[in-house]
Amino acid sequence: MNFTFKLMFPPDMEWGVQKSDNTWTGLVGQLERKEIDMTVAALAQTYERQQVMEFSYSIGFDIGAAVYRIPDPENSSWQLYLKPLSLYTHLCLGITFLLMVLVLCTTRYSHKVTEGGRGDASDTWLIVFGLMIRQSPYVNQMGASSNILFSFICVFGMLSSAIYSSNMIAFFTVSKVVLPFTTFEEMVHQDTYTWGTLGGSLWSDSFEISKAPIHKQFWQGVVNLNKTDPDVLHASELVHKKKVIAGKYVFVVETDILETWIQDDCSLKLIPGVAFPMRYSLGLPLHSPYKGIISDWLLTFSERGLFDVWRRKWMPKNNSCSMQHTMKGKTVTVSDLQSSFYILGIGSCIATVSLMFETCFSKQQRSRQEHKSEG
Repeated sequence: MNFTFKLMFPPDMEWGVQKSDNTWTGLVGQLERKEIDMTVAALAQTYERQQVMEFSYSIGFDIGAAVYRIPDPENSSWQLYLKPLSLYTHLCLGITFLLMVLVLCTTRYSHKVTEGGRGDASDTWLIVFGLMIRQSPYVNQMGASSNILFSFICVFGMLSSAIYSSNMIAFFTVSKVVLPFTTFEEMVHQDTYTWGTLGGSLWSDSFEISKAPIHKQFWQGVVNLNKTDPDVLHASELVHKKKVIAGKYVFVVETDILETWIQDDCSLKLIPGVAFPMRYSLGLPLHSPYKGIISDWLLTFSERGLFDVWRRKWMPKNNSCSMQHTMKGKTVTVSDLQSSFYILGIGSCIATVSLMFETCFSKQQRSRQEHKSEG
């Protein structure tokens, strides 16, 4: 069309939001002040913006989505021995162990005292522990009541340890991605991940004025986080991308942008359809003489199917990451066994402390006996 042009960015790097004095920031503000002839960007159409600028024929349509980084399962390998059972199940097993030790200790003590023995039942905890992991320690001097309880603990231990062992095999040999949340509602109601959106844009404006309860919760979280971390409303997508890659941060913006991120990094997870639908256009100042020309060309592009051609050329193809998060067999590594080493270390420390107490107690006993013999 035989013309030259100069590209520039808005000084404040914002898309455009209305300030308290009814002036606008970013690209919209530049159009309002007629500092530029046109915005070549995916500027969303709104009624408020249309009062201070012109929109061309639409160039696209998109809807908001959220993206976050999937936790690395290797970071929680030390919890592998705890994962086959839920926290509540572990708690119930612990309480059961203590109750069985108490009951069996009482019955063994009563039996030995009745038979004229010393009544020592200090090894009862080891007996119950052995039964719960399908071991069979030899125990003598047991009465009928102890034998009955002993038998039922054997059955209980056989069933519970069999269930645990079968699940443990699956956790060792199968790689499974556990997502912290899968929906926008779940994300807003958790307290592990923080979140943000593009500041100085229609996204921040739309969340702020939205009447939807879930959007209100999201925006209130952004406001609270912004007090300690201003980057949750940063105007640059790259700043948000760095926070997402760092982990435990969710970014909400249009889907097209986030799909390009996921194409480059398969550790990212997309939650689609979480926010408002947007229609995008090129922007021009009010009464711009170029509006008709620009819109006619864009309409021609649309009728000839060029928008679809360009989208297929430049936007991500089918998600190549979809097959990378499926379950598959894996080799057990040292990191998978680190829990067993931790358990052995903890047991060694406890045994060492116990040995120190026993040594001190033995020395005191010998000292008392020597003192009595001298007296």
